[in-house]
Amino acid sequence: MVVYLNETVLSNKETIATIPLTMFTSAAVTSVFINRIFRVNNQKITFGIGWIASIIGCIIIFARTGRNDDVGDLYAASSLFGIGSAMTLVVSMSFAANIASTEGTEGFVYSSVTFADKAINAMAIVLIEYLKCDDPAMCMSYYKNVMVYFNSAMVTIGLLLVCFVPIDVASID
Repeated sequence: MVVYLNETVLSNKETIATIPLTMFTSAAVTSVFINRIFRVNNQKITFGIGWIASIIGCIIIFARTGRNDDVGDLYAASSLFGIGSAMTLVVSMSFAANIASTEGTEGFVYSSVTFADKAINAMAIVLIEYLKCDDPAMCMSYYKNVMVYFNSAMVTIGLLLVCFVPIDVASID
């Protein structure tokens, strides 16, 4: 997000700090209310709501054209990314907790999830930077496309896994 902001926003450089702060704040507020959301919906529906928020955030970023200082849409997208990431992360960790409790190997499951998260993030960063154009003028919307397509693909894969992996998940109390 920060590299995209650096390439997109013309003069309002404090947005490089305030837009990610908006994302983290909306994620924190969502995580406070996630227990109430689980009481109304099951976890698959909650993941679906997070998927919808993330996809709408991707659509907002995709619709943004050119370099300008109008950042209202970026604040909206970052809020939606925060909400979507909090909801999908909590449901994903809940699935991991269920696997850990059914297998009896809690430490191994949590260590594996943490390691996989770090390794996949590192590989994604290396791949994104490797595929980047040498001449920035040739691919003005590279980071925008990465944010839109990569995020929407990953959250959609997560949605498919949550919907079709046969794990009976108890609700969070």
